[in-house]
Amino acid sequence: PEEYDGPDVRQNEYEKNMFMVEDERFEVDMAIERNATAMRQVEPIAEEVTQLRENEEKDGQPIGRMTYKLRQRQLNANHINAIARIYGDFGDEVLQHLVRNPVAVLPIVYQRLRQKDLEWCKAKKDMSKRWNGLCEDNYEGSLDVLCHDNKKDLEKCINERRMTKELKNAG
Repeated sequence: PEEYDGPDVRQNEYEKNMFMVEDERFEVDMAIERNATAMRQVEPIAEEVTQLRENEEKDGQPIGRMTYKLRQRQLNANHINAIARIYGDFGDEVLQHLVRNPVAVLPIVYQRLRQKDLEWCKAKKDMSKRWNGLCEDNYEGSLDVLCHDNKKDLEKCINERRMTKELKNAG
């Protein structure tokens, strides 16, 4: 078995490419999963809020007459971070509006989460082609765990001074 050299484990370029693909896949999968979790949590709340809003309209009441507050811990930190992430620089502002007026903001946030889910799944599908190609190209080379040792041995054999000395001795 290969010896572990600590944090500075020797890797060849093929292994580095394989690890890069793995890291990218992990990040994309995590973003999709965070978004999906937030979507599952927000969906019933958004439906409830939409129903309240429709009931207000049916009753002929002005929209927004009823106040709706999110219950404490209804959205946890992961859900909040997922919502903030999809809005980028405006994430904090959207979260403030979500707290102040969930009746108006929740359905919009839910639609945006769904839109992002579709975008990221499509991007993952497109990136998978590239990742699969990289994995196929680098798989065999990544199995060569002795490449560093062989490279050092080869460098010793081709050393300029050593070759010059051998040529002088031979001639």
